[in-house]
Amino acid sequence: MLAVTLTLAAALAPQTSDASRALFESPRVRELRIVLERKDAQRLREAPREYVPCELVEDGVRVSRRAALKLKGAAGSFQEFDERPALTVRMDRDGAQERFHGLARFHLNNAAQDPSLLREWLAAEICAEAGEPAARVTHARLWLGSRDMGVYVLKEALDLRFLGRHFSNPLGNLYEGGFLEDIDAPLERDEGRGKLTRADLSALAAVFDEPDLSARWNGIDELVDVRAYVRFTALELLLGHWDGYALNSNNYRVYFPPGGKARFVLHGTDQVLQAADAWVWEFPRSLVGASVMHNPPWRAAYRDELAALLELFEPQELAAKLDRAQERIAPAVQACGADFARAQAEGFAELRTIALERAEHVARQLEEGEGERESFELGVAARLDGWEEHSEVDDANFEYVDEESGVVRQVAAGESGRCVAGWRQKVVLPRGRYRFEALVETAGVRALDDEDPPGVGAGVRISGAARENSALGDGTRALRFEFEVHEQLAERVLVLELRAAAGRARWRDDAVTLTRVDELR
Repeated sequence: MLAVTLTLAAALAPQTSDASRALFESPRVRELRIVLERKDAQRLREAPREYVPCELVEDGVRVSRRAALKLKGAAGSFQEFDERPALTVRMDRDGAQERFHGLARFHLNNAAQDPSLLREWLAAEICAEAGEPAARVTHARLWLGSRDMGVYVLKEALDLRFLGRHFSNPLGNLYEGGFLEDIDAPLERDEGRGKLTRADLSALAAVFDEPDLSARWNGIDELVDVRAYVRFTALELLLGHWDGYALNSNNYRVYFPPGGKARFVLHGTDQVLQAADAWVWEFPRSLVGASVMHNPPWRAAYRDELAALLELFEPQELAAKLDRAQERIAPAVQACGADFARAQAEGFAELRTIALERAEHVARQLEEGEGERESFELGVAARLDGWEEHSEVDDANFEYVDEESGVVRQVAAGESGRCVAGWRQKVVLPRGRYRFEALVETAGVRALDDEDPPGVGAGVRISGAARENSALGDGTRALRFEFEVHEQLAERVLVLELRAAAGRARWRDDAVTLTRVDELR
């Protein structure tokens, strides 16, 4: 009970008493050594996600004999113990009251996908200036036993103390977005009081079962701080965070304050700013992102946030910020050897160039606008683009060809002899009756052995509906699928698919259309 009381008191204390502030504002790179017994090192080889005891030494002074360590990371950043692993260190294991500069838990990221070592740091700085919650970042020179691991990215954990600095009430539920998991998945809870029911998460996920977008928007507005979410999304896309929540349903946290609305938190920003011209109008794929950005006023608010936040990318100030950061870590980097220092310097030069060019590219995109969105005017056959691959099997073969006469999309069956795959696109449609049409060219298409007509071979439909059209064998065939939308405004997913044991199907973009043929009064 005493440990819980002290933890809550620390979380609720004002930021001026935050003992960790000095660590993240220090101009010096700390030297850390983690000491493990041989048996515990072997345990990390066998069960890398399970904590083992360790000793933590900072600048030659022992900080703790009771710390705990495990490996962390997902695809791209996870490395085995005998490589250059990313690590999580706990100071409060088994109720211990030890802290590392006020931190009960922190991460040592290996920057496996960021040779500059500065992308997570820069994203954290920009988020702080924007008033958006994000983990603070610094750096450390690390030894794992006798192994010199080089310079690591030291990052605070998103825990109760983090919530206490950013939210008036930190006692709600904080969920971790798992690898490519949206809010409709049973996300792991990182912080929260009481029995784990995920009722708040389930309530938000249930909103997306509502096909009528107007009703769905009302549900989102009741459960999500939409203004904050729009700013969160604007920061993700300004930073080119392609692996974040909006664009990939990945690398995020979502917090439900008691009695309040959900807030999203940026995370996993080690791959931001990969391209200066990253498109800020790219449409979100995530559940919350896609629905929010379909709402015209919220979409307009997003444009306003982009324009306001662009000030944070002012080239001269950004250059000075980056140069100071590079100067701070340079001595530690150079001490790691010529190869390490060369790779980091090259990574820094690339990041600096991209970051300084970002404002110009985004300003141009804002000026040019996102273009006209399809309105589906009554009686007008609308051509469609923005198709994405989708497959229920591992060996379907996709091909996208930009020919002189137009774009062609192909899917072909693999060696398994079972192809259920194709191209999909989400559209927002007003109430009405629709005709979805396409020309498909097939070659050697043979129906699956366990399927009979109709609806075999190549075809078109909407997701969740059966089709009667089909194309087998060789040749070119016109396909049609009709459906109705009874809500005032709703999402539907258009599907170009191949269900076949063999063969391929090709669709030309200029011969795929959707027509609203009746208003359904």
